[in-house]
Amino acid sequence: MLGLDADTNYNIELYAEHLSTHLLSKSVDLSFTTKRPIPKLIRDINIRRISLNTIIISWSSND
Repeated sequence: MLGLDADTNYNIELYAEHLSTHLLSKSVDLSFTTKRPIPKLIRDINIRRISLNTIIISWSSND
């Protein structure tokens, strides 16, 4: 994922892929607004669902 600008609305599609079997999960549409810039290149993206309507996205930065 490349850097995201501050104060911008984004719509992305998420899905999971199992590398050895190439099984794909059903995709999920996600909309969010950034509060501050996100680094130019991020890696190790981790997405956790903590409630029915809330997920947490965390990552490591290469900047």
